Amino acid sequence: MASYNDVHTVLLDTNILIYSAERPFDIEHQLMSAGYSDIRVPQVVLEELVRISRCGTKLSKFARLALEIAKRFKIAELESEGGRADSQLIHAAMTGNYIIATADAAIRRRLKLEGLPVIFLKDKRLTSQLG
Repeated sequence: MASYNDVHTVLLDTNILIYSAERPFDIEHQLMSAGYSDIRVPQVVLEELVRISRCGTKLSKFARLALEIAKRFKIAELESEGGRADSQLIHAAMTGNYIIATADAAIRRRLKLEGLPVIFLKDKRLTSQLG
């Protein structure tokens, strides 16, 4: 995986954390092995995981595990005008020095349309794509 770690902080989205809880998939190890040392979870992602963890579905179990995984990382407070976590992550990538790690195809497409780099899952491994 090509590394953008000299200029980017990695922000983990909700889906990649849930994927990491479901599989198990060691996202921290894979990112660190690729040279990314500044890995953060946005506050808005934590809030989304809490909401999912309380919904009483099968996914709520994985959201609770994802919250435990998220504790390993620093919290990122993103400047935003509100809105969904996805929108806040994309806004942060457009205006800040962030690269988003996601398992969400829609976020990946939006980042690609904006010409922004993204870290995503391919064949159960993380890979990156320059916008």
